[in-house]
Amino acid sequence: MLIAHNVNLELVRADRCGSGKQFYCPACKNKVILKQGSIKRPHFAHLNVSDCETFSENESLLHLESKYLLEKTGRELGWNCTLEKVFSNISQRADLFIQFGDQSLAIEFQQSPISDEEIFKRNSGYERIGLPFIWLLGPNYPINKLKEHTAAKFSDRSGHIFCFDAKDNIRILKDFKKRDFLSLSFQIAKLDIKLFFAEISNYFYNGGFSNKVRFKAGNACIGENSFTHLRRLQTSIIKGRADKNKLTDIYCKTGKSPVCAPWFIHRGHQFGLLCDNWQWRLDCLLLLEERGADGLDKNKFIDFLTSKKYFYSGRYNHANAFAVKAAAQLLFEMKMSKLVFQKGDLIFLRDEYRWFKSYQEKISDRSLC
Repeated sequence: MLIAHNVNLELVRADRCGSGKQFYCPACKNKVILKQGSIKRPHFAHLNVSDCETFSENESLLHLESKYLLEKTGRELGWNCTLEKVFSNISQRADLFIQFGDQSLAIEFQQSPISDEEIFKRNSGYERIGLPFIWLLGPNYPINKLKEHTAAKFSDRSGHIFCFDAKDNIRILKDFKKRDFLSLSFQIAKLDIKLFFAEISNYFYNGGFSNKVRFKAGNACIGENSFTHLRRLQTSIIKGRADKNKLTDIYCKTGKSPVCAPWFIHRGHQFGLLCDNWQWRLDCLLLLEERGADGLDKNKFIDFLTSKKYFYSGRYNHANAFAVKAAAQLLFEMKMSKLVFQKGDLIFLRDEYRWFKSYQEKISDRSLC
């Protein structure tokens, strides 16, 4: 921790106070000691870390240096910056709290592993007090090795992730897509810290970035066609890599392998799913099959597709708007593919909907591929 109370209950910074004095944690009020070594920047530490739930210990040198650099740059650009701002009403603190006029933002710099539950707790806290916030990932989260689960839990409401690299640049990632059997793909922009501070108010208060922020393809791994996906799926089934329970369930319902399903199941690149895209798409078709001529209420259809069974959840307190948007897009695609039609609030499968008799028949009929 970089701040503490002195005996007069004044907030002081570790790099601006002398040794041999008494200091206290702003959150738990317990005594802390000032550490002034030759490797890490000056910082405070609890005598017993278990006594405090707000301040964590053992922050890395990079973590400490990054907070100082962000605070210093923000101040130079006219922002009012506060290191380790404590919000007692939600029992948490932000690594950096920045204000410019009536605009404010909390930044959580994350370099070490953190649980989904802790992310949900912190996000919920900021939401309760109406404070915009972002997670800024350190170099221990390398962009070229970013996993789908990691991207899903750290992305904000607009689907952006902010990363801080070892060269003091901010990289912004967006437009995540995930094809089955392939790596995560996204768009990426690189900003120096000064441009980041200039753009952050545009992002939160004007709805987007200016044209100075230029995105380009990051990992571009969604270019394969439906036929290639079909072959990969067939191979994964033959080699025993596919979920055996899922395959059994599909066979019990249809008497066929999923490779015989309509080409529609091979076109997905939805990001943030707990299962493969083909499974999510096939499950929605099977649900409509079960409903048959009775159809399915649109709201129930959306609820099914956005359930915790399919999407990473728990980042925010509100309903998962990200999943709802994905389900609405899937329904639109099904209509455009002439698989379903909607009558009033009910959704029906079209008469043209069919499964192929075999894998061989399917690969010989690639007209809808």
